[in-house]
Amino acid sequence: MGDAPSPVRATKSIVSIPQDVPPKAATSLLDLPYELFIEVLGYLSPVSTLALRRLNRQSHAVLTRSDLCVSLIKQHFPLSLEARRINTPSSSSANVDWAKVFATLARRYWHLATATPWRALDIETDTSGCVAVHPWNRHLMLDERTSVLQYPDPFWTFDAESGLLVYPAPDGLGLQVRDLHTNEQVEVPFSRTGRALRRLRLKDGVLIVEWCEEDAFHALNERTSAHRHFATAFDVARTDQWDGGLHVKDAPPSLSFWRVTFRSEWKIHYLGLPLTDHDRFFSAHNSTHYVVYIWQPNRSPYAEDDPLERLVMWDISSPSPYRPSLDPGNRGKSDTGGPIVVHRLVNSDLSVWGVRQSQTPRLRSLEIDNVTRDPHTGATTGSVFFHEEDHRWCTGPHASPIPPRLHSVRVTGIPLTGIGPKWLAECGVENGEGFTFCRRDLSMQQDTSRDMMGDEWPGHSACWRHDDFPYLTVAEVFDRKAGVRITARHCFMLETLSVHVRPKLRINGVTSEGNGCDPNGEGITQDEVQFPDEWWDQLLGKGYIAGDERCVVGEDAQGNITAIIF
Repeated sequence: MGDAPSPVRATKSIVSIPQDVPPKAATSLLDLPYELFIEVLGYLSPVSTLALRRLNRQSHAVLTRSDLCVSLIKQHFPLSLEARRINTPSSSSANVDWAKVFATLARRYWHLATATPWRALDIETDTSGCVAVHPWNRHLMLDERTSVLQYPDPFWTFDAESGLLVYPAPDGLGLQVRDLHTNEQVEVPFSRTGRALRRLRLKDGVLIVEWCEEDAFHALNERTSAHRHFATAFDVARTDQWDGGLHVKDAPPSLSFWRVTFRSEWKIHYLGLPLTDHDRFFSAHNSTHYVVYIWQPNRSPYAEDDPLERLVMWDISSPSPYRPSLDPGNRGKSDTGGPIVVHRLVNSDLSVWGVRQSQTPRLRSLEIDNVTRDPHTGATTGSVFFHEEDHRWCTGPHASPIPPRLHSVRVTGIPLTGIGPKWLAECGVENGEGFTFCRRDLSMQQDTSRDMMGDEWPGHSACWRHDDFPYLTVAEVFDRKAGVRITARHCFMLETLSVHVRPKLRINGVTSEGNGCDPNGEGITQDEVQFPDEWWDQLLGKGYIAGDERCVVGEDAQGNITAIIF
């Protein structure tokens, strides 16, 4: 977060006055002493300040001064990404174009405050040969009306921090990495021939491609065959130290190029998984570790009915050229380097930690600590988090026979090494106050200065389904550091009764004046602003959105990606 606005102590005027000329009364805004000038500008909206640049050459020269623009950024947009980078190494260069940064922020927050795109991108995809990992067989039902509780993961991934979108491109272009803010594009060195994509995920500069062979490897029984499943890791990095977050004067185009290099590959499951809607796996990763939870029905006619469950933690920090997909007999595997298993848990172990899913699974996602390596010893640290969700209206083969009163979310943290205490956090509407949104989580979201174990710590139990009852939250983007929240809600109970009950895609947390504080230091509050109805179909076709204060990315019903840039 950028520093809070502070008054400028200098007494110099914006326009230099020769020493031998006696002072005279200010005849224009530009003649005011600097501290008065900056105070007056603070009462103008950012858009009005930009308009003043066009008044004449003198006003343009004054209003594009770097020190003035930095002060205005801190005052109007203190929570923005660019403000948080002031006084950091990336902003130390005198080559940063602060006038352009301020203009970009003024444009962005005007579009955020009006819920309108500055630019919209329609990106075509090719999902042929992609096989989704199915969610649990359960859905919401109330008075014979149904709604999806959890959608399958999309076949694309967006990393808000870097602004990179990874997706399967058409016309034989393979997997493409696209920078939505510079439009630069580079291909991932991954062949799709003979392979089925299961999931993509980009985080912390590491792209994980989870895939399997199209041809079955061996039979599990007379009706089901297993396909070998693998995870391939790629390092995604810029070719220059410029971080892309701040505009640079006269920047050569090469500064925005990206490089994607192979890091390593490993088996997700030692025997392979069938391509059915019965076998499921969840995963998460950071720059050094990868975790996967696998749930399979027990196919043995002589065994008990409980499904087979396992949690495997990998250290993937060490690169290795070895590819098990090219070595079915494991003859060429080296004893040193490459991914290694840190810890394994099976059914009985998962029961001890309280996360065994059994026949009524509740797992919504896996998360992992952002840092899981001790910087001094190199030892594995941190936890993997099971995010579980259950609902009173859940029905289906995987629904709980004893549902919660309405809605509950539970997060359980397990040390990656298997040694240490577990983390447990629960959140839900269980207090007898009707359908009130969980107050504890709401206060956490409103407090953007909160720094308990980091702003993005995955141990939070986020109870966000019913913050606008009777509407149900389908998906959301919450940029906690910027205080910007984009929510997608629908009311499946009433939509079938009236054409006037429409889904709502809304923005909260900004005004056209900026974010954070007004010129008097008072906190800004804002009612939600709703996108035009057509954007729901463009973004929520698969029930998932991603993004931050700069953009929101979603998918339409045909599988093409829509990206809105603010």
